[in-house]
Amino acid sequence: MSINLDDFTITKLGIPEGVDLTELAFAVNLGNISLYSTLHSVGGKYNFEIIEYYVCTENCLVYPFKVPPNSYPLIYTFPGGYVLTFKTNDAFTNGSAVVLNKNGGFMWNVTTRYAISDFEYSNNTLFFSTGGTEPGGTLITGGDIYAFSLNGSLKWHINLRNYEGKFYDWGIAGMKAHNGDLYVVGYTGRIYIIDSKGKLKKIVASPVYKRLKTPSLIKGVKVAKDDLIAFAYLDIKTSSLFRKAKGICVYDFGNFKCWRTKEPVSKILVWDKWVIGEGIDGVCAWRRGVNQ
Repeated sequence: MSINLDDFTITKLGIPEGVDLTELAFAVNLGNISLYSTLHSVGGKYNFEIIEYYVCTENCLVYPFKVPPNSYPLIYTFPGGYVLTFKTNDAFTNGSAVVLNKNGGFMWNVTTRYAISDFEYSNNTLFFSTGGTEPGGTLITGGDIYAFSLNGSLKWHINLRNYEGKFYDWGIAGMKAHNGDLYVVGYTGRIYIIDSKGKLKKIVASPVYKRLKTPSLIKGVKVAKDDLIAFAYLDIKTSSLFRKAKGICVYDFGNFKCWRTKEPVSKILVWDKWVIGEGIDGVCAWRRGVNQ
């Protein structure tokens, strides 16, 4: 079924021929097209999974991705269409994405050196970043940022390893376009400000280092509207089996503000200008000018 988030009406979606209901990951009606995705494992000498997207108008076009186990399908939207890709904890795998127009027509595809970690759109430019950690959080790879025009031509490509920083700094946790620049958040909270031509303008130091006096990792970057970046952080001096986020930081494209939380943060949410840290027994919330 499809749920309209404007009026919460429910529409039943038919399952197209060739889609296995037992492997169905999601189905969504996007107006001009319907989109389905399936996921199934393949055994043999090496275990891997196949993610397939079914893009359906009158007929269905299928786009398959061969991915590491425990990967899952992911859709990004931008004003001109959709990006089909996948999320994985295996940051060392190649990243792949397919770009579609609003009517579901194929535009172009892209392959990156490492797994795609985030996507952003601004001024007719599609940005892809790569990077991530192994499940234990001790290995980080990636650090690439690719900027493409809407016709698929590469505008520029940079790697954050080329800039001054320690090992964890260049792993990309998230990015956001703001006032013509791209703000890229590294896994330690360091922020790289990059202009529209791919030139580094400034590096904003992470306040997490000052607070914990030890290397720390970002656990999930969220963006509230266009004027706020929020993330939870965790202390990596503890064993990887016991690492839990113990604080929240927000950045308003000018200044940082961070808090250590009373209990571990399992998830952060954003709503309007509110940043909400979800714990086991309660929540903490922040809004610009108001602490709760």
